[in-house]
Parts: sequence; structure tokens; C-alpha cells
Amino acid sequence: MVPGLTPTQVAQGMGGILYYAQRSMQPGDFSKVKSSFPGSDAMINQGTRLGMPSEFVGRTSLAGS
Repeated sequence: MVPGLTPTQVAQGMGGILYYAQRSMQPGDFSKVKSSFPGSDAMINQGTRLGMPSEFVGRTSLAGS
């Protein structure tokens, strides 16, 4: 855990990073990244529920995450 961050904030932030990677990378490359993070689908889904942009238009879309 990161001092000063709640588990929800950590999940939302990781969800944002993984979402960015998913949208930016080729599917085969992203699957390698995804396999390194157990529960990555859940993190992406939780991040979306918690306020991640539903439409990705660049890194600035993640500012709220």
C-alpha cells in the first residue's frame, strides 16, 4: 500500500494506467502486461465505475483518475 492513499485510490489509479495501456498497445502486447497484474480486469472495471473516462482520448483523459 502507498502511504496516504486509500485502497480505492490505488485501484482507481492502477485501473487508469492499465486502461491507458490497453487503449495504446497492440492486443498481443497488452495481454503480456495484463498477465503481470492479477485482477487487472477488475481494476479496469473498478476504475471505470469510480470515474475513469468511459471514452479514452489521450493521457489527459486520466487526469481525474
